[in-house]
Amino acid sequence: MGFLNPLNLLYGLSLGVLILIYLHARSRSTLEVSSLMLFDEVEQPVAAPKLARVDLLFWLELATLAALSLAVAGLYLKLAATPERTRRRALIFDVAAGMGAREGNLSRLDQAKRQALAMVSAAPASDQFSVIAYAQEAEVRRAASGDRGMVRAAIQSLTSAAVAARPAALAAALMIAREADSVDLFADRIASGEARLGNSNPHLRFHQVGSEVDNLAIVSLDPGVPGRAQGRCVIRNFAAGARAAQLAIDCDGREVYRSLVSIPARDQAMVTFGPLASGGLIHARLLTPDALAADNQRWAYVTAGRSVHVLIVSPDAEVRDDLARVVRAVDPNFVITETDTDPAHLKAAASTAAHFELALMHDFYDPELRADSRLLIYPARAREVSVGAALPYCEMAERTDSGVLSHPILLGAARAITLPIWMEPLARGSGPGASGTIPLAAIGTSRQGRLGVMAFDIRGHLLLDPDRLEALVLTVDLLKALAAPQGLYIVPTGTYVSVPATGDAQVLNPDGTKIRLSADQWGQVRFRPLQAGRYQVSSAGSSQQLFANYYDAAESDLESKPVVIAAGAAREGAFAAAALPRVRPVALALIALAVIAFLSESTLLAWRSVSGGRRHV
Repeated sequence: MGFLNPLNLLYGLSLGVLILIYLHARSRSTLEVSSLMLFDEVEQPVAAPKLARVDLLFWLELATLAALSLAVAGLYLKLAATPERTRRRALIFDVAAGMGAREGNLSRLDQAKRQALAMVSAAPASDQFSVIAYAQEAEVRRAASGDRGMVRAAIQSLTSAAVAARPAALAAALMIAREADSVDLFADRIASGEARLGNSNPHLRFHQVGSEVDNLAIVSLDPGVPGRAQGRCVIRNFAAGARAAQLAIDCDGREVYRSLVSIPARDQAMVTFGPLASGGLIHARLLTPDALAADNQRWAYVTAGRSVHVLIVSPDAEVRDDLARVVRAVDPNFVITETDTDPAHLKAAASTAAHFELALMHDFYDPELRADSRLLIYPARAREVSVGAALPYCEMAERTDSGVLSHPILLGAARAITLPIWMEPLARGSGPGASGTIPLAAIGTSRQGRLGVMAFDIRGHLLLDPDRLEALVLTVDLLKALAAPQGLYIVPTGTYVSVPATGDAQVLNPDGTKIRLSADQWGQVRFRPLQAGRYQVSSAGSSQQLFANYYDAAESDLESKPVVIAAGAAREGAFAAAALPRVRPVALALIALAVIAFLSESTLLAWRSVSGGRRHV
C-alpha cells in the first residue's frame, strides 16, 4: 500500500472539522415547545450533555470525507508480480559430430534433448520456447511458440551431423536468440575463446553434456600406386590409454588388408598396406567399436588399371614438364600428351588419342577442346567462370577440407575469378586489390563433364617448391578428383556437391532415408552431405555414387573438459523475481464509496423528512 502524493493527506483534516461541527451542534440540548407559545421564555436544563450524540448521518459524512481524502492522496495497492508473465526462452543445441558420440545407450545429443524436454514440461504454461541448432551454421528449428507439442517435436527431431562446430555458427545462434528472456545452450564443449559469450548475454546458461570417452579415428587414407608403392592409412587414438584397433581395407569390395593395430595413448599410428594389385575404390574402416562412428571409415580412389589419356597444354615448356611430373606421381600409368598453344601443334596432339579423359590447360582456353574432365590453370578467359583482374601475387589462407591454414602460403600471380553456383571452392585466399577473400581453386560438374580451376600461376616451378607444399597437395587432390570415373564422387562432409541430373533425382542417404531434389537450370542437383558414408543419386534411370569422408580432430577428441561461461546464467525463476511489482490504484473505488455514502446520507435525510412530517427539510 502507498500514496502517490502523501501531502494530499492534509485534506484528511476535514474529518477533524466535521467532528468539531458535531461537537458544537450537539453540545446544546434541544427543547420541543408548543407553537402557540410564541416568544415565551423557557428555562434551560441545568445539566448540559458532555458527549456529542452522533447518529448514522455522522458516520456517512465521515466515510464520505475519508474516501475523498484518500482518493486525492492517490492511494494504491502494491501487488506481487504475476507468475503468468509470458517469457521467451531460447533452447540452443550443438548438433556437430561430437554430440553424436554414444555414452552407453544414449548419445550426447540424446542427453541434451532429455534435459531440454524436462525444462519444457516444468515451465509455466505462458512461457514460449524457440529451438535453434548450430554446427557449420545456425538454423532455427522452431520459432518462439507456446505450443508444447510443436516445441517437443522440434527437439526430438534434432540429429547430429558429421561436421565440426564453427564458432561463427554459435555466435550466430546467440545473435538469433538475443531477444529471448533466457537462453539455454546445450553442448559438449565450447572453444576457449567462446567462453566469454556470457558477457554479451547475461541470461545465457550453459548445460555441458557428456563425459570423457575413448575414441579412435581414421585420419587419412592414401592408396599408393598399384603394383609399385604401398598405401598408407593413419589412425589416431584420442584415449588416455593405449588402445588396439582392428583395421580392414577393401578394394572394389575385395578385402586386401586386415590387422590389429596397437596405438599408444593420445598418439597415432601409420599402417602400410599393399601395393595393391589393381586400382578402384578403396574403403578403410575400423572394426573395433568406439564412441563416435562417423570417423571410423574413409574412402579413396586409385585409377590404376584404367587407361587414362591426359593432355597438357601450356605456352611454357617448364610448366608442361612440371605438370607431367605431378600427373605421373598421381598415377605412373597415365598416358600423357604435351603441347604448346600453337593451333597446328594442338591439332596434332589431339590426334594422338581418340579420346582424352583429362585435359590440363595452363594460361590457355579452348572451348572446343573435348575431354571428360578439364583443369583450367591461371585462365585468361573461360566460358564457365568469369575471369577478372590479374593480381601480382596471392596468398592461400584456407582449404575447404582442412579449414584455415596455420600460416598463409604465398603464391605467384593470380586472376580473380567468379565461380558459377555449381562449382565448389577448394581453397581461398587474398591478393592486392581484391575485395575480401577470393577462390583460388574449385571443382564442379556440368553437362560437359567435370571442371577444375586453379586461379594462380604455377610458373617458376611453384609446384616443386618445398616451401609451398600446400599448392602441390591441392593440385594432386584436384587431379585425383578429376581423374575419377564419371558418376563417382569422394568429398568431405559438409561441403555442397553438384551432381548432374535430369529432372527430379532421388538421394539415398547412408542411414537409409531418402530425399527428392529437382535439377536446376544447369542440369544439376545440389545438396550437402552431412553424414559420413555412401550416398546414391538416382535420376532418369541412371545412378551415381557419392562417398563422404569425415574427420576433424576438434570433434573426434571426446575428452570432456569443464567449461565455465563468464558472467552468465540467470537462475531459473530469476526473471519473475526481477519483474517490477504490479501497482493497482484504488482512486475510482474510493470515489465510488464516497458517492455511495453521499447518496445514502441524502436518502436517509429524505426518509426522515417524509416520516417526520417536516417536508421543509
